[in-house]
Amino acid sequence: MIIEKTSEKSAVVTLLLCMFLGNLGIHRFYVGKWFTGILMFVTLGGFGIWYLVDIALIVCNRFTDRQGRIVDLAKNPASFKTVMGVFAALIILFYGFIIGSIVLSLMATGVLVDVAQNQLNAFRSGDMKAAYSYTAADFQKTTPLEAFTTFSNQYRLDSNESMSIVDRSIRGNNGFVIGAVKLKDGTVYMIQYRLHKEGDQWKIIGIGLQTNGAPSPATSGKPTPAKK
Repeated sequence: MIIEKTSEKSAVVTLLLCMFLGNLGIHRFYVGKWFTGILMFVTLGGFGIWYLVDIALIVCNRFTDRQGRIVDLAKNPASFKTVMGVFAALIILFYGFIIGSIVLSLMATGVLVDVAQNQLNAFRSGDMKAAYSYTAADFQKTTPLEAFTTFSNQYRLDSNESMSIVDRSIRGNNGFVIGAVKLKDGTVYMIQYRLHKEGDQWKIIGIGLQTNGAPSPATSGKPTPAKK
């Protein structure tokens, strides 16, 4: 019968170092494994996988120090397969939550992009009344259709070709869409839409443009032309 020697290093300290500084390999430095500790340090814990394996090894009493002695943590340790199975399930749940959150966010903000894109489509088709219909009642109170048409003509929005979305978000009852609008002649405007809910629909409450490095912040009501 072979009796395995127990390391003098604290298993609790080793586990805590692995859990909180495992990506830097500090737990391996602690037990005297300098070479593999350096490898973990330069690879950030084996790209986030190696240090998880080490946690499982420590919990299962299979992690050794430099002399090959067991860092004894538990009298009746769980099996290595069981611990790694738990880790795998936790990782799947974590990334599933992250991916799910991203998908839900994109779905929620997709309607904002649709409003902005629909207005640009209306500009492109020359239907100014349709473009104006996407604006909020408060916007229309301070900006009549004639002024709105002048704004569109000044920045040649009827010749917009495409819009690339840079950012979109919802904060309370306000929505924001930031994009780069490219005109047919190659001119690119940074455009910011600010929207809010009217009933069950999102309406545009402010439009801001930026060209040649001069910003025109989004406004409530009358769109402010960008400075040139």
